[in-house]
Order: sequence, then structure tokens, then C-alpha cells
Amino acid sequence: MILLLVLFPYQSSLSEVLNAMGTDIHGLGYEKLEWSLYTKDYLPIVRSFMGKPLYAYEWEQKKKRDLKTGVVTAYISSAADQGYKIRVPGEKPDLKKDIEEIKKITTQIKDIYKPVDEKRIERILYAIQKKFTDEDTTQPSPGDIGKEFGFTPDTTIKTSTDTLLEWYKSLNIGKLYSLNAQLISIVYNLSRRLLNNPPDTSFSLDTPLGKISVGGHGNNVYEGNYLLIIDADGDDIYRLKGAVLHKTTPVQIIIDLDGNDTYSDSGYVGPGGGVCGTGIVFDLGGNDNYFSHHISIGAGFMGTGLVFDSTGNDNFRAGIMCCGAGFMGTGILYDRSGSDIYSGFLFSEGFAGVYGEGVLYDGEGNDVYYAGGFYLHKPLLPETYQSLSQGFSIGERPDFGGGIGLLYDVSGNDSYYAGTYAQGTSYWFSAGFLFDDSGEDYYNATE
Repeated sequence: MILLLVLFPYQSSLSEVLNAMGTDIHGLGYEKLEWSLYTKDYLPIVRSFMGKPLYAYEWEQKKKRDLKTGVVTAYISSAADQGYKIRVPGEKPDLKKDIEEIKKITTQIKDIYKPVDEKRIERILYAIQKKFTDEDTTQPSPGDIGKEFGFTPDTTIKTSTDTLLEWYKSLNIGKLYSLNAQLISIVYNLSRRLLNNPPDTSFSLDTPLGKISVGGHGNNVYEGNYLLIIDADGDDIYRLKGAVLHKTTPVQIIIDLDGNDTYSDSGYVGPGGGVCGTGIVFDLGGNDNYFSHHISIGAGFMGTGLVFDSTGNDNFRAGIMCCGAGFMGTGILYDRSGSDIYSGFLFSEGFAGVYGEGVLYDGEGNDVYYAGGFYLHKPLLPETYQSLSQGFSIGERPDFGGGIGLLYDVSGNDSYYAGTYAQGTSYWFSAGFLFDDSGEDYYNATE
């Protein structure tokens, strides 16, 4: 069941077309909504899109405004799509107070995840490996997730989506969205101030929540578990896992003010990724490389991942569930300017799974989007590759609907390449959108 939305900017023109077809706007609802009787759970907003397609046009207009406003509003908008209305407090322009507030909010986020003990996070991580491992890949697996995070999976226990959703809904999700919005707002305001007045001193310290490093002049290499990194300049390398409860840190924040930087991880959960945690990257300058694998570069699995890149011609390359992807969580990749390259194996570039929202926003530049090339679409189209990306969302038939997957490119002469299931597509009580406002663009996909 693919949701196709035909949106007209003028309702009078639409009414004329519908009248010629012998119907009116009340006949636009999707005929198979009765299938929802067999579906255990889905986002109410998706049912609204399907029952009243014109509402999707209204939502689109507001969504575009929210995304153009800025990265903080982008996250608040995603929370609203999940049914949560939140506000953030005003700015407190003081570095020390900001750090203390980050520590305080991190502790609160950790408290919200108390129902997820270490055994549960290990089951969640192993479930991720099972969901995102395919024997038909032409690329090697990134390895056993247990080895990466220091545990031995209990392979006799199957952690179903039913179980994951039960655990997810046991959390105070509204409070979690509110705390994450506060964090993102603090990081945005702090990075904006530091860009004009970089830190003139450097210091580092260990805390129970992770390391804190402030200063970072010159070319640096970061490894280990960090709560907060503020790096002033230089061509830096970040070899880091993202935010994973109990295994790394519940919150990871990177603020890099300048330099041609590299963010890398060769396995599961890289920079800008969150699994029952919040991973945030703010990069304010330079031509940067994001080379990661699964659940990274703005990806949240029962958590939140956000990457904000302000300027530069950047290269975003990752594996599965990346570059703006959410599954029972939110993932946002927000690139304000520059001619960028985006590449993912699968579930990338504006992807959403069950109860998720994934957003890739690109403000300007001549960009290239590529998704696929690794997982063959057997047995239906065995000579083509799956993408499930570029504004794509999928549920799990028949039990669960998906979420909202969105790719929005504002301007530039862009190229989109994909295999099957891509470029504004959705399946089973899900919504997928690709918006491109202007430019001489090229689209290529299998179906």
C-alpha cells in the first residue's frame, strides 16, 4: 500500500478537476483505510494524510516553513508530528552555565531511560543487528554488534517489534522530546556565540556522564566516550561511537567551529547517532567528510540523532539507517549550504520506520543524492538494488504503521539516484515525501 499524494496549490482548480471526474474533495480519502483494523499501531498524523489528503498539503507548507526557520524549529516540528507540543526556554549566554545545563539535562534523559537496563539495551542492540543484516549484501558486515559494545548476545531470545514498541512507549516520550529540544537549543545558541568569540582557553575533564573537552585548537583526534566536545579550529578527526545508553554515553555533543573535519566509525552507531540516547553534531565551517556505517549522521533508534552542518562542500557517506533516519525516534541531517554528496546503502536520506521521523534538509547548493547499490531486491527484481530512501517510510505489515520520511532540498541543480522504493514513497500506513523547490534537477530510480 503506497501512499501517493497529489497536491494542488489552489483548491478551486482541484474542485474543477474533481467535478469533471464526478466526485468532490470528500471522495479523496484512501479506500483501504479499513485495513487499519488489522494494524495494531500507527501514527495518527499518517491516518490524517490518508483520510484527508488535502491536509497533507497544509502540513507540507508549514513543514517547509519550520525547516527553513532553523534546526531547532526543525526538531520541534518533528516532535509535533509525533503529537507533542513543546517550547524551549530562552538563551543563557554563559559557557559554564551552558555546560552545567547540558549535564543536568543529560542526567534527566538518563533517568527517563531507567526502564531500559543494561540487559535491555543489549537486546535492543542485537535486534538492530538482526534488522539490519542481509546475507545478499555485496559489502562485508560491519561485524558482530556484541563485540563492538562489549557483550555476548543471547541469541535464544528474539526481541520483536512488539517488545521494542512496548519498551519505547513505557518511556516519557513527551518529556524526552522536550529535553532534547532544550539541548539542541543550547547547542545552537552556544555554537553561534562561539563562532564569533571562540574559547581562548582549553580544558578537559572526566565526569560520570562522559568526558568534556573545550578548546581544541589545531588538528586533533578524538577517541573515547565524550559528553561534550567544543573544538575551535583545525582539521580534526572524530573516531567515535554515537550515544548508546550504558555502552558509551547517554548524550554526545560535538561542536566544531572550523576546519575540514572527518567524522568516522566503521560499525554500528556512529557520530550523530543515538540508540536510547541523543547524539548531536554541530559543524560550523569547512569541507567535511562524514564516513560512517549504520545508525549515524542524524539517526535515532529509540533515541535521537541530529547533525547540523552550516557551510562547506561536504561528503556524507554511510551504511544503513543514516543521513536523517528514525525508528521509534528522530533523525535529522540539516545542511544549510554547500554543494554536497549524500550516499547511503539503505534506509537513508529521509527515512522513517515504526513510530519514527527522518528528515534530510539541504538549504542550497548543487547536490548529489545516492541511495542503494548494495542490497539486491530479490526475488522481485533480482538484478536491481533496494534503496528505501530519499523521502521513504515503511511500516511492518500487518502489525505496525511506519512514520514520516522527508527529504527537502530548497535550491540548486541536484541529482537523485536510487534503486527500488525511493524518492517520495511509503508503504503500510506511512508517509514519504521528497520536496525540491527549485533548480534543474535530475531523478533516476528503479521504482
